[in-house]
Amino acid sequence: MRLLANTTLLLIFLSGSAAAQQAGYIFKDGSAAKLTLRAFDGSDFGSNRLRDLSSWDKIRGWNWDGKVASYLYMDGDTTRLTIRTFNGTVFGPDKLITFGKADKWRGWSWYNGVASIIYYENGQTKINIRKFDGDSFSGERIVLMDPKDNIRGWNWDGKTASYLFTSGGRTRLVVRPFNGHQFGPNKENIDMGPSSTFRGWSWCR
Repeated sequence: MRLLANTTLLLIFLSGSAAAQQAGYIFKDGSAAKLTLRAFDGSDFGSNRLRDLSSWDKIRGWNWDGKVASYLYMDGDTTRLTIRTFNGTVFGPDKLITFGKADKWRGWSWYNGVASIIYYENGQTKINIRKFDGDSFSGERIVLMDPKDNIRGWNWDGKTASYLFTSGGRTRLVVRPFNGHQFGPNKENIDMGPSSTFRGWSWCR
């Protein structure tokens, strides 16, 4: 099963070149999943243009480095990792990797051979950091993040973490240093709106 099938609406907003300083976030709108790509310099979002695609609301994490998109999605009671080329307009063929059985994933990031996955388990939001070569995982380090189940998107490039979280009926984007063990102070805390339906976040710089 492919996620990007002609069943529900996926919107892609593009700005400038394919991925230079591009942020991407996926959110649920009714029965649709929508992807917005737009310029982002770390504090301000830029203009965009619109393209329509299709999807189901089954995504639980999204990453895009300007060439390759990867995302977690629910296939029945199984979570699968999809990896496919994406130039900002067109998706290539997908490769599927079975990821797990539970719907507990809250964010996915893959940068420079390191994957980091946000998940909620036993009353705690955690980060699972593992090596990933595009085919198999190795090693594992768990970092505790928050006791609340409020993260809905995650990106980490080895130095800077950015993530979406819900609080008080609002969704906010946090940008802060992260060395793989500890977080630094917030650099940005941006109000993304009243929605609590975000499913993924990426920031390609």
